[in-house]
Amino acid sequence: MNFKNLTYRQKNRYLLVATGLFLIISYLLAFSGTIELYAENRQLKQQLKLIENAPEQIREYASSLRKLDRKLGPFLQTDSISSDAVLALVSEYCRDHKLVLRSFPKSISQLHADYTIETNIITVQGRYTQLLKLAYALEQQHKAGKIASLRFKTEKDRKTRQTFLTATIYLQNIKKDEA
Repeated sequence: MNFKNLTYRQKNRYLLVATGLFLIISYLLAFSGTIELYAENRQLKQQLKLIENAPEQIREYASSLRKLDRKLGPFLQTDSISSDAVLALVSEYCRDHKLVLRSFPKSISQLHADYTIETNIITVQGRYTQLLKLAYALEQQHKAGKIASLRFKTEKDRKTRQTFLTATIYLQNIKKDEA
């Protein structure tokens, strides 16, 4: 092929094709590696910025954890009372103070990130003062947990036509998970 006999238009086309091939070969041989290294360098710089802030973030997380522990401190149970022990306490109290234990279903456990909330629902029938003393004894004297809710309700027995008072006690324990 003799380039002197070609027209300017043909020479420009060949030049354009040759330039395209040169760019493709250059990209494959040199530029692609450089571009990959540039992207990796940017990613490593971002990770370095995160690592530089790591000690400060650790201090912030530790501080927030200490604040949370102080807030939950009175509620956390390290040597918590089991549901069976709570049932035994309530049963004994009811027997001694002439109360009727209406229901004590299985405790409800809610798992969270690093703690578990265990809820016991206790329904007792009796006189108001005795029911109040039971709630006080569970929370303050025996430290069986914290009372989340105490609901009094009067009910009527349709057969005997007598009204009686029931108290539903929601007793909660927050247990810190030891991992």
